[in-house]
Amino acid sequence: MEWSEFKNHKAVITEEIVERIIHEDYGLPGQIMNIVDLHSGQVFLVEVRRGDSDAIENMMKCEKYLLKVLSGTFTKYAEEVRATTELMTRLHGLGLNGQSPIPNKRGEILQLLEFPITEDDSSKLCKAQFLVRLFSFVEGRVVNSLNDLPDEIITQLGAKTARMHLAVMNIITGYRRVLEDWGISNVWCPARTHKLRDILHVIDVQERRELVEEVIQAFQENVVEISDQLPKGYIHGDIKARNIFLQPVQGENETSMVFIDFDDAAYTCLVHDVATVITFILIDGKSLEYPKAALFLKGYEQHRQLTRKETSALFYCVAARLAVLLVADAFMASLRRDHEGVLDQTPGWELLGDLWRLGEIPHVSHRPQMRQINPLPKSYVEAYL
Repeated sequence: MEWSEFKNHKAVITEEIVERIIHEDYGLPGQIMNIVDLHSGQVFLVEVRRGDSDAIENMMKCEKYLLKVLSGTFTKYAEEVRATTELMTRLHGLGLNGQSPIPNKRGEILQLLEFPITEDDSSKLCKAQFLVRLFSFVEGRVVNSLNDLPDEIITQLGAKTARMHLAVMNIITGYRRVLEDWGISNVWCPARTHKLRDILHVIDVQERRELVEEVIQAFQENVVEISDQLPKGYIHGDIKARNIFLQPVQGENETSMVFIDFDDAAYTCLVHDVATVITFILIDGKSLEYPKAALFLKGYEQHRQLTRKETSALFYCVAARLAVLLVADAFMASLRRDHEGVLDQTPGWELLGDLWRLGEIPHVSHRPQMRQINPLPKSYVEAYL
């Protein structure tokens, strides 16, 4: 996969199309009571009332589903998407994934359907094929709805991530090879961080481009070159606040935690998942001094201790993940006016500049002294302070 492949069309999905998919393709009986577009015409919450009568008790029996239509970029990657969806099914059975993929009438958890499309630069309407899946709806409270995450939730997140890694690290599946290759070829995966150079032209500040180049080089030397020495397994790939749900435990004064959206799952170095969570924690806290990154790692290492090489690689993994988010967000915004960014550019660049200048994530990880690292040019410091 290349960044250039994201220059594509999007499906135009109407409520009538959603109803047809639910009834005709998935064969779900009942009256559709509500359809809500949750994400840019690609993710829909569908409420279906079961029962043939209009009795009051039947009106309360609504089942909820999530209909997901992937962008045209992924249509030719059906095998990879099917592998991540199969992994979701396996993880749901282990209680680690909150979403259960629902098969259509032919027993398929992934199907290719044709929809009308429109291009950004044209009003012409034609058709194209898109990958479609249906999932059970996760009841609970999404973590990004909380104003401030309690310390115990952050620690629980670390523990949950570690338990997931341990539970599926060595499972034998028919799709392991596909997800291993996906961890190398998917531009969102850390192994492809160097491909940022293909889209770095969208960053119009020279100091920022130079900073990304330095991060890429250091990541290649300190992580990619020793990747065969880092523990591997199945990773979520995109653990962040909006992909985490909290559910009350019946009869107990506590909550359970479930992950959703394993679309970026891969078989690769486990430390990449750890780095992704820490990156989003720092983004939410808007400061390197935000102490909750250390709480996450504390919860994680209660169940799985990072190896010495993983600890050495962690700083570079976080810096690389932050660089990918910044550059990719700017690139996506250049393609589509309706792109919803992951983070604000200005504070994001300030965070990356501070991180690289400081050379450590306070209380979490530092830049190892294994290699000689050139001092950060004064221009970088001036640009980000």
